[in-house]
Amino acid sequence: MVIWITGLPGAGKTTIAKQLLNTLQSQNLHANLLDGDELRSVLDNPGYDKESRQKLAYVYSGLANLIASQNTIAIVATVAMFDEIRDWNRANLDNYLEVFVKVSDDDLLQRNKNNLYSKSNKKSNVYGKDIPIELPKRPDIIIENNNHSSINMHVDTIISTLKSAMNIADDAKTLKQA
Repeated sequence: MVIWITGLPGAGKTTIAKQLLNTLQSQNLHANLLDGDELRSVLDNPGYDKESRQKLAYVYSGLANLIASQNTIAIVATVAMFDEIRDWNRANLDNYLEVFVKVSDDDLLQRNKNNLYSKSNKKSNVYGKDIPIELPKRPDIIIENNNHSSINMHVDTIISTLKSAMNIADDAKTLKQA
């Protein structure tokens, strides 16, 4: 299974993904986390323009697919705000679960990760500032992650959906065998 956690920078994707990883592993499930910021440094991809970001998102999808093919849950925490990538994931990744971490502009400004959203930031190619956002059109889960949210509650929502999806997949396999 691939759990694709997407949202704007500072939305809380990595925090949720890390807690999800810990929870799954505590339940003796094999899971790995692919975090966009960490992958970017490992893959030495300095490009922040749209084309570089799209190319990198396809690499994340490929890596997640490889991990999932080894009977492991791949958790991907990335901005990747491209319809094209999410559509590709739905069409090409088995057992794909898309989670959109939604956060208000006010909460983003309060968090202001890496000073991205302040008026003094002169960086370009920032989502929500000078790169148009393609919000997910049909995520499986929408998490409203305000500054008073419970990360554990968000993780429970993902796990509940995950278990439901796994039961449906098991039922479909049983029907095919019958």
